[in-house]
Amino acid sequence: MTALNDHLVHTIKENGPISFAYYMAECLANPKHGYYMTRDPIGKSGDFITSPEVSQMFGEMVGLWVIDCWQKMSYPPSFNLVELGPGRGTLMADIIRILHTQPDIRDAVQIQMVEISPPLKDLQRKTLEGVGLTATWHERFMDVPEGPTIIIANEFFDALPQHQFMKKGESWAEHTIGVEDDKLASLMAAPGPSFQLLDKDLVKKAKDGDVLEVCPPALYMMGDIAARLKSYGGGALIIDYGYTKPGVGNTIQAMKGHDFHPPLEAPGEADITAHVNFMALQTALGELEMDVLGPVTQRDFLKNLGIDYRAEQIISANPDRPGAAENIQKGLKKLVGEKEMGNLFKVLGISYGLYGEPPGFHEIV
Repeated sequence: MTALNDHLVHTIKENGPISFAYYMAECLANPKHGYYMTRDPIGKSGDFITSPEVSQMFGEMVGLWVIDCWQKMSYPPSFNLVELGPGRGTLMADIIRILHTQPDIRDAVQIQMVEISPPLKDLQRKTLEGVGLTATWHERFMDVPEGPTIIIANEFFDALPQHQFMKKGESWAEHTIGVEDDKLASLMAAPGPSFQLLDKDLVKKAKDGDVLEVCPPALYMMGDIAARLKSYGGGALIIDYGYTKPGVGNTIQAMKGHDFHPPLEAPGEADITAHVNFMALQTALGELEMDVLGPVTQRDFLKNLGIDYRAEQIISANPDRPGAAENIQKGLKKLVGEKEMGNLFKVLGISYGLYGEPPGFHEIV
């Protein structure tokens, strides 16, 4: 048993069952025992790997996107470059290296890191030491200063708390967490208010046993991002694993030691995520008149930006380094392979007030 397990059992005994979203939020972000609050979860010694850790080329391609977006913002002399959930800081470090090739944008950029995890903040600071640009950390996106803004969110939305509902006969029930025999257990209860956020057509067409999911924090975050871009101009890039068409099914998964783990076992010791509903993210933009790009697969996005050419360039520049070509090709395959991250991960872009469309979402002719 974990300390968080004991805390949750006590809370449920005192107050009754909790929604799965509440459970997920506690597992990941409980101030004392939450998964992200107590460790570095990324890499070989952690529980999962992210694209920036696979290859420098991922961050370099995103860096090119940032430069192009800034140019299409009419070169503002000062702008915020915001990363939501920056992991170990690897992606931002790779982006900054690309920004240094363009002195004007290097002088204009203000690096803003939105992170709640103390251990990850420390890692990010170490990673960004010596990169030549100063970063500022915030716990909330709303604390980022006003002004033209470019936002990067790589594997951020999948970790936001998810509600689950199941069709049972002619009625609906919500997945909750209760206690049975002093152990955490999945239960079903009357749907809470978040049920109203589900896609109405999916609810209407659902069959007995179908599971529908909704992530209110993701919808609210999209509204906040859109409002910021509408006020000051800029763009946002959202990269995550998920689906682009309406669907049913349980997408919740827990990872520990790079392997699947039962979500209710050892709470606080495993990563819990859910597939991102990209259609819901777009719907959350409401009537704010954003320019929406994609979603496209990560494979298409990176290839359209020229990652194949970049791989050849790095290999050519390191002809005598042992294993260099093999490592670059291995990283490239992981990022864009159809059976690797290439098709599983999707890329959604939104923008407002740009003169032209940022690259990556259409094939370069």
